[in-house]
Amino acid sequence: MRITFFIAFVLSLLCSNPIWADVVNFKHFSINIPNTWSYSEEGDMVSVAAKDNSSILVFSPDKLPQGQNLKEFAAAFSKTYNGTTPSANGAGTFQFEYKNDVGAEAHVIISQADPKMDSIFLLVIVGEKHPELPYILNSVTMTD
Repeated sequence: MRITFFIAFVLSLLCSNPIWADVVNFKHFSINIPNTWSYSEEGDMVSVAAKDNSSILVFSPDKLPQGQNLKEFAAAFSKTYNGTTPSANGAGTFQFEYKNDVGAEAHVIISQADPKMDSIFLLVIVGEKHPELPYILNSVTMTD
């Protein structure tokens, strides 16, 4: 009985969160990145990709274009990529879907923590079924 419990416990730990991950600090945020993922930076934009190419996350802190609110920005962004109509969750976040240039389904989240400021955070997810995605997304910590 103890052996069965121990094996079940170890398997649950192995399947729940990546065991080896590094906290990587960027200019505006930090992320826990498992050793089975890689990352690259281009300016303020950070791409985090599974090494098997099954999933990619693109994080981009940005500013709203002058004169646009978040809803207008989300609609324009979605239209540019022939995406679905952005839906709002009431907490300063819009989401929509589109297919990227290689035909992969992408999920976009655009968030604005404070509507009085023009700072926004854009997140594009490709390959939403990857088991380590929730761990990575839950580890994002804003530093600004």
